[in-house]
Amino acid sequence: MTADDTTAESGRDAPPAPADVLDEPHARPLHRLVCLYSTTGVKAPKPSGIPATKVMNLGRFAPHHRSRPADVPWVVGQGSLAPDAVRWRGAAASVSVHELEAYVGRLRHGRVMLALRIEFDGPLRHAIALLREACFDRTELTVAREGRSLALFDALLETAPSGAIEREDGAGFDRDVHQILCAAAGADEFTVRLAGREIRSPRRGPLARYVYRSDEDFRLEYAAFRLPAELNRRVGSAAAHGRGVTVLSGIAEPVENAAILTAVQLLAAASALREIRRRCDETLAALTEVRHRTVPLRERRAVLASLSNELSGMQTALSFEVESQIDAVHVPEIVIEQYQASLAGTLGLALAAETTSKMLDRLTAAIAAASGALERIERESDDDRRYRATLALAVLSVLAVPATLLLGFYGINAREVKGDRSVVDTVYWPAWAVLAAMCLIAAGVGLVLVRRRSQRGEAFEAEATRRLDYAQEQVARWEANEASAPAAGGGAP
Repeated sequence: MTADDTTAESGRDAPPAPADVLDEPHARPLHRLVCLYSTTGVKAPKPSGIPATKVMNLGRFAPHHRSRPADVPWVVGQGSLAPDAVRWRGAAASVSVHELEAYVGRLRHGRVMLALRIEFDGPLRHAIALLREACFDRTELTVAREGRSLALFDALLETAPSGAIEREDGAGFDRDVHQILCAAAGADEFTVRLAGREIRSPRRGPLARYVYRSDEDFRLEYAAFRLPAELNRRVGSAAAHGRGVTVLSGIAEPVENAAILTAVQLLAAASALREIRRRCDETLAALTEVRHRTVPLRERRAVLASLSNELSGMQTALSFEVESQIDAVHVPEIVIEQYQASLAGTLGLALAAETTSKMLDRLTAAIAAASGALERIERESDDDRRYRATLALAVLSVLAVPATLLLGFYGINAREVKGDRSVVDTVYWPAWAVLAAMCLIAAGVGLVLVRRRSQRGEAFEAEATRRLDYAQEQVARWEANEASAPAAGGGAP
């Protein structure tokens, strides 16, 4: 046997070289909780900071996010807090926190989202208290920072540079909250080895406790939380989410970060959708006020034009800030696509976007009907002005003809006109009677025509008002029928 034969034979008997593992689970020793908070009354008007793709380890997902810079949040502010800076109100105070990091993110059109990253160790069940207090007690939590006691909202917002954020009176946390809990490496609380098999299956019971932020027993057959298939595909991995919490265990760090970024974008979409709904209500109120107030036609036209422009802006926002975040075109990776679709379905974004689109269509139709009625009223008003001017000329002409005849009668050289008689002499009364009769007939005809024209204008304005009322009643009836549709976003599971 030659040396080459010996080498080939040993190569056939040797075990194959280990292959590279795609998305190998992280080896982080600490548990991680990322709390995402939407805000109200806060704007970041000028682009600043750095894109999240440079702050987060996104691995193979980074090129997809870099290709859509308009949808990637920018980190405007970032700062570390002391591990014991947050004054927890209940059981969370006993959790061994190792690191706190605050973030201020800028989204489309200057929207601001706040984030708090908590690194802690010890039993994972301590996360239940953190999840509960960081969500439900967020407005009461205080943070010790540089010798001051600040509200959690103020402490997070303070990490942004001065001048980067514009804050209105009443600014604070909005209703949308989502928390991502990433278990430390080696945590196997969520998986169980099936009898006689090496494959481990996610345990729905423990996952439910974190998704619902409650350490109690559940009847799992009635639970509505979801287990994204792709995130649970790998042996030893476990993932579940509700409306307000996502739990990840045995997941690679780039996948965790990509899931966090997906949650940020969907939470921003839910916040944008809620703002569009609020603006729809304001538009409907303004449209109703235009109908009930007595205002000049020019002012009414200006209000309707402003409302039409407002609706156009809302339709654009719905397309680019909500609907574009629901589809999976931008990140063509099945593990993120599936999580995005699952979380968007739990938040009810697709149905809420469809409902909001119908609301905008109804408002557009109502404004179009009001504008059409207004245009017709203006045309009628212009016709009335032209008609009155023509009628005035006609009346003057009718009055001028007998006066001309009478004056011509007195000016002619005829024997019927006596120089020694006054123009009001009884001899001339028949002529004056004819003149008076012609004037009365002309005035009567003019009054009748004006009255008839006025009645037509009043009838048309009543018809225009009726049409506007009908359009608004249709909007109100449709909103009442859709009142049971689920609202988007929210912190509850």
